[in-house]
Amino acid sequence: MIEYIHNRLCRWSVWVARGNRVPGLGYPTACGYTRLTPSGGRPDVDFNDDAWEIDRAVCSMDQDAVKFLRMFYLEPGTIAGKAAKAGCHRDTLYARLHQAHVRVMEWLQDHADDRFDMPMQKIS
Repeated sequence: MIEYIHNRLCRWSVWVARGNRVPGLGYPTACGYTRLTPSGGRPDVDFNDDAWEIDRAVCSMDQDAVKFLRMFYLEPGTIAGKAAKAGCHRDTLYARLHQAHVRVMEWLQDHADDRFDMPMQKIS
């Protein structure tokens, strides 16, 4: 798990849940990996540009990866329950999550210049 990407995906999940009226988020408050989320499990929600960027990264992936990330971050349940739903072992679930984090990070790196594509103004 890449903590920076995990935190951004947690904030993205709140943004998606608010916009799509998803009933609950994909992590219980007592779960061990919520200790990695900002503000003690309650992600900051003032980040629409940030969430939009993550949404673009997620949507650029193949459908299986998108479904996996939505299941992991948006659907309630335990890690064991999510692994069972994904039809894999808990360790495999975390390996797939890490792969998805790497793909999000690569997308962000590939599109980093998009954030700064503003025309330069001549200073006089």
